[in-house]
Amino acid sequence: MTQEDLGVIRKLDFFESLDDKLVQKIGQQCFKREFAAGDAIIRQGETGLGVYFITAGRVKVEIENQGTRMQVAELGAGDCVGELAIVDDRSRSAHVVCLQATSCLLLTRDSFSKLMNKHPQLAIQMVKALVSRLRATNARITQAPAPAPLRQGGEQPSESAAPPPASIRSLPALPTQEIGRAYTRTKGAVKDMLVGVFAPLYVARAMTRFSMAVIGCPVTVQAGPGVLTTVVDDVKVCVFPSTRHRTLDLRAYGDGDVSVTVLRPNGAANVRRRIRRSENWRLHVPSRRGVWMEVPCGEAVDAADSR
Repeated sequence: MTQEDLGVIRKLDFFESLDDKLVQKIGQQCFKREFAAGDAIIRQGETGLGVYFITAGRVKVEIENQGTRMQVAELGAGDCVGELAIVDDRSRSAHVVCLQATSCLLLTRDSFSKLMNKHPQLAIQMVKALVSRLRATNARITQAPAPAPLRQGGEQPSESAAPPPASIRSLPALPTQEIGRAYTRTKGAVKDMLVGVFAPLYVARAMTRFSMAVIGCPVTVQAGPGVLTTVVDDVKVCVFPSTRHRTLDLRAYGDGDVSVTVLRPNGAANVRRRIRRSENWRLHVPSRRGVWMEVPCGEAVDAADSR
């Protein structure tokens, strides 16, 4: 694996902030693939195998609708295609065809899942990248020009029959339409979006060594050693080994509802509670069933396990 190849892998927003050792481990899991001009790397409608990092050559991206193909992008060395295939198993949304001899590195979904099971920071960076894409997509949609008014009888003026600009046609694919709508509705729905991305990873057994707590506002979290923590649009995400009881200290910085979803290899649990500014709480996450919070007066609030 050359430094140039590793540089191509790091260009994917899922991996750009990872340390060099982890990027090298990702590279070691990639397969080299060679394609001739005219070969299809990806076919629309097929189940995605993984992400392809283009190291040499050039490809075109086409979307097929009712038997007609429209080219929406042209990519070359340093680009990647099909990255959402390592997130879910949905069918491909476009054709990717080689314009000339092309070399790629393929990272399969299975290989990525094995890496993520050892290195949960991969999941954290991935979801940060997805949220950034949603922000960018929402901004571009908001800035897109309004459609031309309909003529009498419901017909569009002839000039509006042209295809939309490439910046709109080639918007990044989102994991689900529901996630996109949730992000658009309210910033607080980011927590639901994060759970929606991570939960399938547990169902698919891609996360069997770690538990994850996704905590909504308005609290700060002190987790102690051995806990990987990050903040995504004011939602706190804590990842820790699933084999031992874990206690997280929560401090409220405002009045409101604190909402916690805990994802574990053996099931999920939720708890929600109204809190007041400057209250100190403790969130208890055992290795198996049950999650509870201790409030200042010592009252315990149990969470129903949704397993």
